[in-house]
Amino acid sequence: MHLKRKIPCKKDINNHYSDVEIDILNKDQFNKKKNNNNKIESGKSFEKQNITNITTNNTTTTTNNFILNIENLSPFNQDWDIDHISHKEQKTVIFSNIMYTLFLKLILKNDNNSNVIIDKKNQKALIYQNNNYEELDLDKLVDNSMIKLNKQLKNIYDKVQKKFNDEYEPDMLKYMHKIEYLFKDIEKDIDDKFKNYNNTNKIKNDVIKYIIDIYQENQNKALLYLKSNYQNNELNNGKGY
Repeated sequence: MHLKRKIPCKKDINNHYSDVEIDILNKDQFNKKKNNNNKIESGKSFEKQNITNITTNNTTTTTNNFILNIENLSPFNQDWDIDHISHKEQKTVIFSNIMYTLFLKLILKNDNNSNVIIDKKNQKALIYQNNNYEELDLDKLVDNSMIKLNKQLKNIYDKVQKKFNDEYEPDMLKYMHKIEYLFKDIEKDIDDKFKNYNNTNKIKNDVIKYIIDIYQENQNKALLYLKSNYQNNELNNGKGY
């Protein structure tokens, strides 16, 4: 009867669940097979998962799928922690036609970078920074993400090129003009993709979709971290490329 009201009840300001999670909870209360020990977490569509243990006094969380071990959650307004990305993976990124999205996927494999939670329904994101969570529009989230990706892509490009040069004798490199031109093309491609994102609406709209989908597909860990560390605290409300 509550769900059939013509005028829905307003959400209490102290309610820490998102609108999507509330929808699932409302539907789940009529499920006869409901397990009271289950809690609602989130994946691509805020799917229900069995959480076997949440430790609120530290950052280790165990689920039926993985162990979350965040030693130092990186604030979104700082560079991502990319120490886990091997030199081989860095080369793969640099030589890829979808370097921006591939790079972000590799970045999010590090638990310490789990600092973004997507809410498509309200076109908002929660980002971790300044020791708290702040609300950000999705298009602004992608703008900031592209700036960071562009900067760190240039850094790993420099590392890959330097290591390549160090592995060959200078005299040999003189005759490797194709390789030299290839690296110049890659460097140009990094900047061209960033410029096209900023200057071409069709490309920008596609990239926004790609980036948001990548964040959402990888946000289980971000949600678990938020709920295990901030659940009882007030939060600030205020194909590839």
